[in-house]
Amino acid sequence: MSNYYKATYNMNTPKMKNNELVSSKTRFEDLSNELIYEIFNYLDSWEIYKTLVQLNIRFQHLFRSDIFRLKINLPSLAKRNFFLRCEKLVKPNINRIVSLSLSNHCAIDSFFDLFSIDSFIHLETLILDRVTSNKLLIQLLNSLVLLPHLFTLYIISSTYHLDVNPILQCIFHLPKIQYCKLKCYGDLESTVLSCNHDKNDQCQTLKHLVIDGDFCFNQLTPILTYAPQLTHLSCRFESNFDYKTDEPPLPIPSYLTDINLNCSNVSFDEIEFFLSKTSHHLQRLRLTIHGNNTFLCADRWEQLIMNHMPHLYMFDFMCLIRKYDYPHDCILSDRILDSFKSSFWTNRQWFFRYQYRSSNCGTFEGMFYSTHPYRRKSYELYRCGTYETTINSVSHLTIGIDSVPMDTFIHFPNVTKLTLIKNDIDSNRPLKINLNQIVPLMQLTRLVIRQSIFSISQLIVLLRFSLNIESLTFIGVSFTDEPHSLIRRSDQAFSISNASKVTELRIDDECSLEYVHFFARLCPRVQNLAIVTARRQHESIVRFLLSGHLQHLFFLCLGYLSIAEGEQIERMIDRDSRIFHYTIKNHHTGWYLWWW
Repeated sequence: MSNYYKATYNMNTPKMKNNELVSSKTRFEDLSNELIYEIFNYLDSWEIYKTLVQLNIRFQHLFRSDIFRLKINLPSLAKRNFFLRCEKLVKPNINRIVSLSLSNHCAIDSFFDLFSIDSFIHLETLILDRVTSNKLLIQLLNSLVLLPHLFTLYIISSTYHLDVNPILQCIFHLPKIQYCKLKCYGDLESTVLSCNHDKNDQCQTLKHLVIDGDFCFNQLTPILTYAPQLTHLSCRFESNFDYKTDEPPLPIPSYLTDINLNCSNVSFDEIEFFLSKTSHHLQRLRLTIHGNNTFLCADRWEQLIMNHMPHLYMFDFMCLIRKYDYPHDCILSDRILDSFKSSFWTNRQWFFRYQYRSSNCGTFEGMFYSTHPYRRKSYELYRCGTYETTINSVSHLTIGIDSVPMDTFIHFPNVTKLTLIKNDIDSNRPLKINLNQIVPLMQLTRLVIRQSIFSISQLIVLLRFSLNIESLTFIGVSFTDEPHSLIRRSDQAFSISNASKVTELRIDDECSLEYVHFFARLCPRVQNLAIVTARRQHESIVRFLLSGHLQHLFFLCLGYLSIAEGEQIERMIDRDSRIFHYTIKNHHTGWYLWWW
């Protein structure tokens, strides 16, 4: 044997010791403490506690060391599991928690009955999803002032007619806040804050502000006077911006580099005035306009950008054009597109596309939008007016099924959420388009079907190719199947139910007992269910849902119930003793039931 092969043989062959083969593989336990802590940062704290901490003394010491900071996520859980995590994980480690995320309408209230937020002295990030009490929210925000390391705050409020001003004022008093996102599902009160000219009362740390709600434009400028160091601003709002050019300039932020605005019923004059006062340092502008064709004026945009945005290099623009009365009006889109092809736009590599779709009432709607390289994560596909074949950036795709031709060749390889809207085709026919050619259905985790006429057979076919869906939502959907035909459909549903991964199901329309039976068989692993029960069937539906047919169910939202109907269901639950240790809560969005 040559020396080369001897060396190779000795290097690759495991050594023998005491007639035993010594493995050359490195075990997880052999890793250094520093490397294990790096790995811990990518894992859920509860999973670390359940698995690794139980292995040996070393992992127990690593987990309990003051060096290791915990990131606690309490998602929607069964009540017993929620309190178990609070007792085993949160309570003994309050001083080491740097991130806390709470979801579930009822669990947030229960958590702050157990713990005081000012006890989390090292907290850096707080996420509250589905806060239902405005009073609780204000109390929490006032307590957050005592946390010296809180940098990030994310609040989703489901309180309708929310007065955002006292909430924002509390946020502006947080000593270290850098990022804040406030998301609201209901209308925001239109009261306007007074402008803040006192530097001692301004928030000098806030860099990113996101307000996602039905905000009024005239509320925005005064709010900006409270955050002079702001660099990133994102807002969704409507009109009512009362600007006056004879007033002295307001002390608005001087460092804004990123603005993202989503506007409804706002004029070009309003946007132009606002941007002219805030955009001298602007580098990236994302703008979505709903229902105002006056924004499609290329010359006006050129003047605004050249005069007030000297550093702008990203112009991400989308305009959802109001309805045309006649098909030939769409010819105007060619003229619009040509006006955005001058050297001003091409030299900056800013390019645009236009697509239109017919609506149910025979009119036409259009969408004018910027293209590569400034990709959005959401995309609406109607009549395919693009020359692109693959768009990689999109994770949420909305498709108007009835307006997309069958020979569509555009592909979205990274979509995980799909929304189907306005499917007005004959329920006895297959879908007009092959969805699997547009998006890989097997990688979808969320499916929303909205404002459509849909058949159960179509749904079953769709789910057969989308077995990784975890969240399934129906909004304004009319199912064409007669209730008596659901028995036959249930046999078809059973063929895919064993593979179903749906844990969240929402049916935002009246659902009869027959349909509840069907969906219970179609999605047997549902944990969170939100439905609108058919009239005079409230008790029978709840009785069925709590009878054990859905073994994993622990959270139920019943929409549009009166107080009397909700109290009737509560008495029925107590009388039948079907569940124990439950919490029931009445909210304007429904009655929430959470149990053990």
